[in-house]
Amino acid sequence: MPLKETPPTALERKRWPLITSHLAAGLRLRSMAQTFSFDSASVEAIFDPAGKEYDLRQTATERSVRETLRETVRRIDRVRTRDGRNDPDEALQKWEGLVDGRWSLVDRFDTDGRRFVVAIKNDPRHPDPRGLTARERQVAEFVGLGHSTKEISYILGVSPSAVTNCTARTLQKLGLSSLTELAGFFSPSGLRAKLAEISVNGKELLVGAYPLINEDRVKGLTEAEREILAYMVAGSTNNDIAQRRNTSEYTVANQVKSIFQKLEVSSRSEVATRLQSVT
Repeated sequence: MPLKETPPTALERKRWPLITSHLAAGLRLRSMAQTFSFDSASVEAIFDPAGKEYDLRQTATERSVRETLRETVRRIDRVRTRDGRNDPDEALQKWEGLVDGRWSLVDRFDTDGRRFVVAIKNDPRHPDPRGLTARERQVAEFVGLGHSTKEISYILGVSPSAVTNCTARTLQKLGLSSLTELAGFFSPSGLRAKLAEISVNGKELLVGAYPLINEDRVKGLTEAEREILAYMVAGSTNNDIAQRRNTSEYTVANQVKSIFQKLEVSSRSEVATRLQSVT
């Protein structure tokens, strides 16, 4: 009997981006698993389930950070109860993708069966270009992965306005003019991933080569759609594209919608990320 396709509900569409942030964090943790130990540099704090601290390192030694971690450990332990499991949406809100945009909290059992909660530094990591702060880099990395402002807010446990402000400062520091350009710059196969630091005449420089757009990604687009796509990647609005092409903004909006459907994306930042993808 053939499977019947059913469209996702509004509640499911709301849950999926939140669940995806946990899956992404889990994949990053998996890459550390083979070399992981309590002495690993990525381990920055160890608590028991009640929030009692056993070891604090690096920024976790700061009082405000320590309190944030302690409260999060306790909150997550409450989510694990039967009552906590009865409301998955409440659990998703309380159990953030990353604690304070930096840590994943992972259970670790001692040889005698005693459980500890380990705070592991688990944000996407690359060298920082042109003076980005840690938060600005975090936001930019997730923009490059195609996440929306709302999703990044959830992943990092900060307000949407804080994400918007970080994005604006990053655009200014990097000399970029749009969110689309930022997404392309920080996409997994974009310029950001290709940068290398070299020293020339005593000056530190960041150099790299920007990859060409994967032709296979755009082979289903018409010539008109390809031209519009080029304007989109450059950061042009629908109104600007309409003026350049001497057509109506309504027509451009329909063509942009068609491009989104063919590329299987839902936003301009996703377009930039998809075009730089090598798979």
